[in-house]
Amino acid sequence: MAAGLGATLAATVGTRTAPAQAQADPATITIPGESPTRTNIPVARDRRASGGRYLALLTVQQPPPETGWYATYRVRVPHKRVYALTAVATAPVETPHTEAVGSYLQLSVNGGPFREVARSQPDWYGSPAAWGDLSVLNLGEVELREGDNALGLRVVEPTILDNNIVYVLSLDHLVLRLLPGGTALHAASVPRHRVGEPAHLRLTLNARTTRPYPVHYAVIDYHGQRVAAGRTAIPAGRRTTTVALPADLPPGHYRIHADDGVTSTFARLPAHRAAPVTDAVGNRFGVNVWASSLVPPSRLDECAAALRDMGAGWVRDGQSWPAAEPAPGAYDTAHHDRVTRALRGRGLAVLDVLSPAPEWAMTDASLPLPADLRHAYRYARRLALAAPEALQLSNEPDVDTTRSTGDAHAAFVKAAALGVKDACHDARAEAPLVVLPGIAQTGPFQDLMLANDVVRYADVWAFHGYPDPAQQEDPEFPRRRGRAARARPAAGGRRHAAVDDRVRGLPHDARRSHRGAGAGTGAVPRAFDGGGAGRGERAAVLVRRAAPA
Repeated sequence: MAAGLGATLAATVGTRTAPAQAQADPATITIPGESPTRTNIPVARDRRASGGRYLALLTVQQPPPETGWYATYRVRVPHKRVYALTAVATAPVETPHTEAVGSYLQLSVNGGPFREVARSQPDWYGSPAAWGDLSVLNLGEVELREGDNALGLRVVEPTILDNNIVYVLSLDHLVLRLLPGGTALHAASVPRHRVGEPAHLRLTLNARTTRPYPVHYAVIDYHGQRVAAGRTAIPAGRRTTTVALPADLPPGHYRIHADDGVTSTFARLPAHRAAPVTDAVGNRFGVNVWASSLVPPSRLDECAAALRDMGAGWVRDGQSWPAAEPAPGAYDTAHHDRVTRALRGRGLAVLDVLSPAPEWAMTDASLPLPADLRHAYRYARRLALAAPEALQLSNEPDVDTTRSTGDAHAAFVKAAALGVKDACHDARAEAPLVVLPGIAQTGPFQDLMLANDVVRYADVWAFHGYPDPAQQEDPEFPRRRGRAARARPAAGGRRHAAVDDRVRGLPHDARRSHRGAGAGTGAVPRAFDGGGAGRGERAAVLVRRAAPA
C-alpha cells in the first residue's frame, strides 16, 4: 500500500491505439484496460492480467477537477446495436473473495454525460471472482452506433482502503457482448411519492427506438390484486415515456409487471409526513447505515430522503478513525462529514460510532484502544465539533479483537466523553448525547466497565441482543423494571429514571447478520470494521436522565 500511494502518476497519454474490434466471435468485443486512447492513470504489470498489464490507479492525490482520473477507449462495431458491458476490475464494495474495494466508476458513451454505475451492495457482492482483488463487474447496457465509438471511464470519488482515503481502480479489460433481439424494455419505475401526489410510471428502453414501441403493463397490490393495467407506446427516437397511475391508489406496496419480463416494485406512502425530529424521545425509530461502504455517492441524498420518508428519525453511522486521523493531529473527516450533512439535511438525527484506534496510537497491549488516552480525548473532541446528535464510544468491545478489559475500556470511555463535553463547552453548543459502547453479551466485561463508574459520564447505555438462528421468535430482552434496577447500582446508587427504547436495526447485510448465534450458544457475530453500523442488529437502549431531587 505504501508504495502504491507514493507512486507518481503517469502524465496524460495520447497514443494511437487502434480501436477494439470483434474477435472470432462477432458478438463479443474485448477491450484491453491498459490500452486507452487517452488516460491519466498509470499502467502496472501482472502476469495474471489478460495481457500481462492492467490500468492501476491507487493514490491519495485528488483528481484533476476538469477530468477526474479517467481513461477513454475507442471501439468499432459493425452495426448500431445494444451491448452488455462488463469489466474485470475492482468492485466498490467487499465481495466474498476479497475485502479490498475500489472507487465507484462513472461511465460515458460517445461524449455523453458521465453517469455513476450505482448498483446496490447485494448486486456488487454477487460479482464473480476474476483474479487477485478483481471481479467481473456488470456495468449495464450501452447503445453503440455503427463504426467508431468512444467509451469513457472516470473516478472522482475516493473510497476507504486499508484505513486510507484513496482513489482506486484496477482495470484488466472490458467486454462488450451483443444482446440478442435488439431494442427491448429495460426498466419500469415509479418515483417515491405520497397519497395526494401524482404517481407516474416511467418506462425505459435499452436503446432509442426507430418506430413507436408498444408496451403493456400491470400494477399489482400487496394482496395480489391487479389495481391498474394498460397499454402505451414509447415514441420513435426516444427511450422513455411516462404513464399516469390512478390517483385513488391507497398507500401500500405495489409490484409492476411489463413486457419483456420487466418487473419492479414501488411504495405509495401515507399522506402525512412524520413529525420533525427534535430529540431522541421525539422519534425512537433508527436505522443502521454504513454509508461510506454501502451507499453509492450519487445515491446518498436519495437514500437519506427515503430513510426519512419511511419514518426513521435516527441513523446510526460511523467512520474509520485510522482514515480520519492518519497521523497524530492530522484530521481528514471531509469524506464522512458529507454523509453527516446529507443525513441531517433530510431531518435525520445522527448517532456516530467510534471505530478502533489507528495503528500509530495502539500498542500490542492496548489493542484496540489508544495507549495514550489523550488521543481518545482529542479525536472525540474533533467528532463532537461536527455536531452529531449522539456519539457512541466504540462498538461491542466485549467480543471484538481486543486485549483490553472492562476497566481499561472504562478509562477510554471517560477520556472520550470528556473530549465531547469540552468541545461543546468551548464552542458554546449543545453537546451530543454520549452513548456507552454497544455491549454484545452480559458478563464480566460489562460488569467491570460499569463498576468503574462510566454511567456518570454518559447519557445512553446500549446493549445488542442477537437471536439464535435456530429460533424464529424475537430475542428475549430483560424487562424494563429489572434492567432499571440493575442500572441504578451500577451508577453508584444515583437516582435516574430509565426509559426503555427497543430500536430494531434494519439488516443491510444478511451475510453478516447471520454469522453467529445468540447468547444462548455463546457465539456472537464479529463487529464490522469496529463500528458495527453496517450490520443489522437489534439494540435495547437505556436512556439515563436525572430524576428530580
